[in-house]
Amino acid sequence: MDQYKMLPILFIIIVGFEKRSSKLVENCKQYANDYEVLNQFPFPMMVNPMLHSWDSNIATMDKTNTFVSSLTLANTDSIVPESIFCLNKLVTLTIRNMAFTDGIVPDTMMNLQRLYSIDIINSSITNLTNHFASLTRLYSLNLNNCSLSHVPSLNNMPDLRHVYLENNRLSQIEGFRSDVDCLHISNNLFTKIPTFTTPTSLAILRMNNNPLKDISTLDSFTYLAMLELRNTTLAFIPSTIDKLQRLSHLDLSYNKLISLPKSIFKIKSLQYLYINNNLFSSDEVKRIQMEFNKTHPNITLSI
Repeated sequence: MDQYKMLPILFIIIVGFEKRSSKLVENCKQYANDYEVLNQFPFPMMVNPMLHSWDSNIATMDKTNTFVSSLTLANTDSIVPESIFCLNKLVTLTIRNMAFTDGIVPDTMMNLQRLYSIDIINSSITNLTNHFASLTRLYSLNLNNCSLSHVPSLNNMPDLRHVYLENNRLSQIEGFRSDVDCLHISNNLFTKIPTFTTPTSLAILRMNNNPLKDISTLDSFTYLAMLELRNTTLAFIPSTIDKLQRLSHLDLSYNKLISLPKSIFKIKSLQYLYINNNLFSSDEVKRIQMEFNKTHPNITLSI
């Protein structure tokens, strides 16, 4: 009996592959369907597998089994084939431990107008297409450990909410819309907090392990619920921090703080505060503990 007859919708096929030159200029019109695109990849693909593995190359088809809706590439010995940009019905794209030709994410990425989420992880990128902002349906962007020193403006992406740009070489970002509510940019080279058009929606900001010098704009992020500035060389906290009245989680550990502003005790929503491994004197430690015992008796305090 055919072992796949029991799987009319979810089926597994290891598509054939043929090695093509990475310099080949792809012409999407040569492919009759998405299966033909997958078939020419220079590595095997699993289509609609029953079980997913983080280190496998997987394509998930739409409900009609006609178009690829989700694609995961995780082949450490291969170059990302540019023909992936012919899969113009893609909704989610994950590329892990693979390289782009010459380190360039090409302009042809703009063909993927239905993309909802992009995850590119552990891939050295020297140039990210300036047409990136044309992906106007994008909700989640993750470019982790990609050696990026520049990211094109993300200001014209109306649906973008979650941005993960950790473990890169970024020192600035040209700007965000007010709609972004989650920004992870730890382990970069930022000296100040990125600029938002109107920072009304940002709820989570993680900037650990950056050489911060200026956080004076922090008080404009009034929707912040989680703020992490661990190991960022901070020597003081602005007295206006009490404007963050939604803040519940604050990490200021491993810095150069010698005191906390009195205004921090006015943040009524604060539940978790990490200020260990700073330069507080024993008297300052006692003062902080006493004040929080009065104002926040149930707070989780690490000092």
